[in-house]
Amino acid sequence: MTRMLEVGDVPYFIGMDANINPENSQVIKHLISKGFVFDVPAHFGLAEQHTFCASGPAEGEGGAGKTRIDTILTNQVGMAIVKSCRFRWDLVPHDHVPIEVVLDAKLFKHAEGVTHG
Repeated sequence: MTRMLEVGDVPYFIGMDANINPENSQVIKHLISKGFVFDVPAHFGLAEQHTFCASGPAEGEGGAGKTRIDTILTNQVGMAIVKSCRFRWDLVPHDHVPIEVVLDAKLFKHAEGVTHG
């Protein structure tokens, strides 16, 4: 997270199993509230859906042992190039749901061309 905050106007993404719901992490919650970090799935309305269950996650299910501990965090410039985000229920390997983020290649290319001083 520290590195993400240091890169300036470079898109930076962290895909993670945080072992805690991002909304319950004091560090993540603080950085989001200050506008330094964005929780990509939450930004796309996916904050209520669990991403982990030891016996296998299922879309729309909740309850004990089912939590949203997986996420993708990004900085402001990274969020600007995100076109979409979804959970890949068709690719669930076992206990976590893969997260797919689609980036706008044209905007990304433009961001690459920016001179960083």
